[in-house]
Amino acid sequence: MQFIVYLLILIFVPITSAYANPVAPDFEVTIEKGKIFFNNSEYAKALEEFNSAVSAKPDDPAANWWLGVSHLKAGNHEKAIAPLIKATRDPELSVTADYYLGTAYYRLGFFDDAKESFESVLAHSPPEDLKSYAHDYLDNINKQISGERMGVPAKPLELTFIAGIQYDTNAILSPDDERLVSIMGIKKGASDWRSILYLDGTYNLLNKENWLLGVGYSVYQNFHKRHSSFNTNVQSLSAFSKYSKDPISVKAEYDYEYTFFGGHRFSSIHSISPVLTIAECPQTYSELTYAYHKNYYWNSHLTATNSQRNGHNNSMGISQTVILTNAIYLTAGYNFDVESADRDYWSYDGDKLSASINAVKNPWRLDLGIENYIRKYKDYDPVASIIRSDHTHTYSAGVTRALSQRVDIVLMYDFVHSNSNIESFAYKREISSIFATVRF
Repeated sequence: MQFIVYLLILIFVPITSAYANPVAPDFEVTIEKGKIFFNNSEYAKALEEFNSAVSAKPDDPAANWWLGVSHLKAGNHEKAIAPLIKATRDPELSVTADYYLGTAYYRLGFFDDAKESFESVLAHSPPEDLKSYAHDYLDNINKQISGERMGVPAKPLELTFIAGIQYDTNAILSPDDERLVSIMGIKKGASDWRSILYLDGTYNLLNKENWLLGVGYSVYQNFHKRHSSFNTNVQSLSAFSKYSKDPISVKAEYDYEYTFFGGHRFSSIHSISPVLTIAECPQTYSELTYAYHKNYYWNSHLTATNSQRNGHNNSMGISQTVILTNAIYLTAGYNFDVESADRDYWSYDGDKLSASINAVKNPWRLDLGIENYIRKYKDYDPVASIIRSDHTHTYSAGVTRALSQRVDIVLMYDFVHSNSNIESFAYKREISSIFATVRF
């Protein structure tokens, strides 16, 4: 009889205790239940248990470790980051927590942060298997970073879709920013809102070892709120080939671009552009560029003398990029171009100086740029009776917030001040933009 009493006590006391305090479940029991679900690959159920455990003890390293790894296994890479960072503070868990944290960063495309995590793993004498995996990830990261720097697409098919709006304080410029004067009674400096849609796709036909061969297509369309006559559609076809062997990369590309302006044919441009990239050391690389453009223009009620600009353009340039830190890049360049048009008063020699700085701290990116472009024309303007000379300053700033590996929000501001000794070609322009970018 006494044995039966003890047995009843063992059975009912825990149940009674559980019901007496249902809002504070036993922490260790919750962790163990989560582990069982985790080991059975039932990650949704495991996450319920580990979320409960972290709610009870927010700073517990083990609970955060299990929560972060469960999110990682469930594919919730962004949600894995915060608990894994907490877990890295525990000496016993820091190595594996850093490894899984680096994995989450890697899968999100945050390669600089991933690299830092995997290097931390290697700095703490990990087990051989973990050491090997960390080295593999670091090798892949270095290839990805090098590929991005050299312009190598990572996937056979890449699609990018951009949608956004712009406010332009000087909307009545042609698609190539030439000044249009007194068109349809629209005053110089007329401002307008416009929406932007852009789709770009590239497909790698061959991507083996050092060789890359591919094709691309893009389409751009804008819609103005008030001045619909200035709506622009640009479509482009391209084919490219590239050979890379450290420290040199050689790329050749052909582009065909067709532009409609205000619903009418505006231009058709064939371009050939080889590029030589030389990585002098891991922190610097240079680009030597050449481009040939064959230009065809059509007249319309908006651009009555457009065909006078038929001809070709040759340009040569050099740029140098310095990686100041893992997160900051500085680029400076010079470009010289010669425009040869049917009418010499549209022909010119151009000198362009540019500089930019890019800073990345995931999930943020800051881009600042400045450009100075001088064009000296070769014959007297038929209206002004002087030889035209333009000096254009462009200042740009952009902030990007990565919402995920595939989605960004971009804020941009551009200011253009074009001085000319012919008043009708001088203008100022400010463009404020917000875009959403989605990559597939």
